[in-house]
Parts: sequence; C-alpha cells; structure tokens
Amino acid sequence: MKSGLCAGTLNIRAENYLHLILPWSAVYGLGKSKPLPLVVFVQGCGFFTPDYSVQLPQLSVLARRGYVVAMVGHSDVREGVPFPGYLEDIKCAIRFLRNNSQKYSIDSERIAIWGTSSGGNAALMVGLTGDDPQFKVGDCLQESDAVTAVIDFFGPADMPELMQGSSKEASIIRSSMRSYGFDAYEIQQRCCQISPLFVPIQNKQYPSFLLIHGEADTLVPISHSRRMAERLIKNNIACTMYSVEGANHEEYVWSNRVLDIVFDFIDKRL
Repeated sequence: MKSGLCAGTLNIRAENYLHLILPWSAVYGLGKSKPLPLVVFVQGCGFFTPDYSVQLPQLSVLARRGYVVAMVGHSDVREGVPFPGYLEDIKCAIRFLRNNSQKYSIDSERIAIWGTSSGGNAALMVGLTGDDPQFKVGDCLQESDAVTAVIDFFGPADMPELMQGSSKEASIIRSSMRSYGFDAYEIQQRCCQISPLFVPIQNKQYPSFLLIHGEADTLVPISHSRRMAERLIKNNIACTMYSVEGANHEEYVWSNRVLDIVFDFIDKRL
C-alpha cells in the first residue's frame, strides 16, 4: 500500500493549513472506502510556524500501514495570536476532520494525536482537555475534539519553568506576549493555562498516553516528561514513558526502535 498526499485549506486564524497523507485506498475511493483511523501530527516549532515537511518520511510509513495522517498547523505566537491560540487552532482542526470524516475516509471514533516539542505540548493538552469549553472556539463546534491516544515527543509540560529559561524561543515568546500588553502576571497565567502538569484531572475517561524523551535534552529537560508520567499514573490514567539514552532535543530520538514503539502503541489503541 502506497501513500498519496493531498492538501486542503482549513478556515481558521492566519489561514493555517491542514495537509493529509492518505493511503491509496482512500485516495482512489475518497469518501467510499472503509473508514480508516486517523493520526493528527503537530510538528514542533517553538509555538511559531510549523514546517510540514520535516517528518514526512516517518508519517508516510503510517499511511502505508493504513492510517490517514493529518499534519496540522496553527497560529504563530509572534503574529498576533497569544497563548492559548495554537491549542484552539489544533482542536478546531480535529473537529474539522471529524466533520469531514466521510469525505476523507476517517473513522471518527479512532483518532490519535502525535506531537514533537511544542507539538508534544499540544498533544498532551488535547489529551487532557477533550471538549473543554474554554478552548472550544472556531469552526465545527458541534463536533468533539477528544482523542483516543496521545503520543508526546519531548514536549514541555511546565511552561512557566520553560519560560524562565534563556533559550531563544523563550525570549521571543516573552517579547511577543509583552507586545500584546500582557504584564508578567498575565504571561505567567497564560503559561500555566497551557501547562499539562497544571491541567485539573477530572472524573472522566482519558486517552492513553505514550511519552518519549531524550535523556540529554538541553532545551526541554526530561524532568518535564517524568513529572508528567508520574502525575498521569498517580491519577490512574494509562501512561507509558521511554527515555532515549544520549538523545538531545530531536537529535537521535528518531530511530527505528522508537518508531516501532510508537507504531505498536498506535496499532493497539486505534
């Protein structure tokens, strides 16, 4: 089974784009083939503008395995859309996909989200805040934005801690938020709002979580994922975490062994 690539425009802020990688069965029988599970992928970008092409090789493998893959963009925090705008956009994209599930041969009951770095943060937040009204803005409001499974690659879970760092990304975000007129207190509050570690755990069903993090990550410390996994497990939410020895941020994480773990997790949950 080969994969085909098609793209559609999603009418959300900043005219973000939604790129689909479809198995040939869906390409040739669009809207008529058997509904397929969906993996929503959010590329890490420091909460700026994602580069859709970075993980095409890995994501195309998923399409060959019979999944619809949606590479989802979001608003850029530097361009007039402060936190939690990126999260609202991604949730809007999930609802859009559900609303068009027949058109794209998607099984709307089998949806996973996978993200790296800032996209990993988004994946965690989507998993923990399914159908939360505070983030439900934009299009297709009648649809659910909840998912069945979450894969987080080295995503920041404690945004206030990360924003206190000296990284270029943190400095740009702080400057952008100040340019919107936010003082230090409001910046802190908005960072807490998008911190998976601080999302209230409710008495509801949550998706299963898979966390992957490099032990030598100098941008997002592995302690973020360890604390996140500990919190999920403590609250009886299904979670598995793997640390990658010697791996920095992105570097050396994308191995065949790690991808086998991810694909096995997706296969079992979708």
